Amino acid sequence: MSWKFFNPGQILTADDANTLMRQGRAIVANATERNAISAVEGQRVYQLDNKTEYEFISGSWVGGWTPYPLNGPDAAEFVVGVALEWKLANGIVFHRGRLDAVAASIPTGWKNVATLPAVACPNATSIFAGVEDATTSDGSVVSVSIQPSGAVNIRAGQGIITRAHLNNVVYPR
Repeated sequence: MSWKFFNPGQILTADDANTLMRQGRAIVANATERNAISAVEGQRVYQLDNKTEYEFISGSWVGGWTPYPLNGPDAAEFVVGVALEWKLANGIVFHRGRLDAVAASIPTGWKNVATLPAVACPNATSIFAGVEDATTSDGSVVSVSIQPSGAVNIRAGQGIITRAHLNNVVYPR
């Protein structure tokens, strides 16, 4: 975000307003009002009807929870148990949801389950721990890795794990 310091007597021009004010957050009532904005890259709005922040990225508004596409080469080994989703807000990517293993347990090696859109990718590989289902808890750990390419990989430690939860996992964009 740019800043401009004004000296006494200096005039705020239309160009100043257009440039500097677009970098703040506008508050809009709904999607119709949001889409009517002549937005610039990085501009943000807060939408009142759904209490969601959106950011204008690569020509479109990105915000709210977006479903993961299970499109990786190993995606067939998992099903979405609870809406597997991501969202971008304030430069932070949030993840939530649950993956259930189709077979008896999540495999111990890394499995690629999805490729996220570029706006949801970290700047560096991000590895975080998921949480296994309490009914199968035996001390095993589920790890999720998100690569800068957008590849989402999941793996289990040892033991039987049937589910991986991604509740409000975050990383800076």
